[in-house]
Amino acid sequence: SIIMSAADAEAALFSSSLVPPPAPTTLQPGTTARLRHDMARFTSGDDHAARRGHIDRLIRAIDAFPFAADATRRTISALADGAADAVADIAYVVPVETMASALGVAEADLNTVRSDVRAVAEVIGRGQPSTQNADDATDRLEARFGGFGHDATARLSLLYQTHDATAALFAATLLAELTGTIRRPAVSSTARVATKATELAGTTISAGDMVTIDLETVRLEFGAGIHRCPGRTIAERMVAGMMHAFDVAAADIDPTTIGYGADERPISMPLV
Repeated sequence: SIIMSAADAEAALFSSSLVPPPAPTTLQPGTTARLRHDMARFTSGDDHAARRGHIDRLIRAIDAFPFAADATRRTISALADGAADAVADIAYVVPVETMASALGVAEADLNTVRSDVRAVAEVIGRGQPSTQNADDATDRLEARFGGFGHDATARLSLLYQTHDATAALFAATLLAELTGTIRRPAVSSTARVATKATELAGTTISAGDMVTIDLETVRLEFGAGIHRCPGRTIAERMVAGMMHAFDVAAADIDPTTIGYGADERPISMPLV
């Protein structure tokens, strides 16, 4: 079922009996599967509370980093170096490099880290089959941050979330400015599975049933409840910096050349 009213969506997101769905069958045993299992966003109950605590402490520790200024600098540099597409060359590059820099990664290692984060995100976030490449990328990232453990998982969680979600937030913000329209939420929906029979919106959701929460209709793109996005302000700071760079560099995009995905969100935005 699809939940589309604001009240029902919030009730679903705050419900302790509706939890993130299990890993897809395409995710085979390996270090990438282990990483997903340990990420706060995919857990519930006491496990989630402990893992979310590590992320919240990490965010507080890096909050003083100049996310907006660093994102501005990197975006201007990408534009000056001949970036051809605002999505491929900026949205999927600048946020991850900025976050990695905030986490102490050396400038010379940013390309490797970004490539590894992409390999992990393709399997965990996009449902692609497990690969040895993704497991190797997970191993390298964990080793870089001290080896498998809560601290490394928290860092990888921020990098993972930055890769797709912040990229989508920037693309949506840029599209709204180019077209003079209201910005669409970067995240359109999320899913939950019932751990027991649950009453919601006058309907009984049986144990094991999955529901989809329409975050776009109810304008809850950053979620709500215990799984609300912990890095919202950081993402917004980075996107503000990237948008400022486009103004400073007078970068231009022809709206008629923008490519859209099946969900009508931009997947390519060629620079003029």
